[in-house]
Amino acid sequence: MVVSASFDTFGVIRLLANGQLDSSFGTAGVVLDPGPG
Repeated sequence: MVVSASFDTFGVIRLLANGQLDSSFGTAGVVLDPGPG
């Protein structure tokens, strides 16, 4: 549970960061983090 929550947190941070970064970084984030979202 704790590990999942941690990954979810990082996923949210990456999602927010991707929203500000270029689409290239966004795609890379999705590939590197195939989690929820």
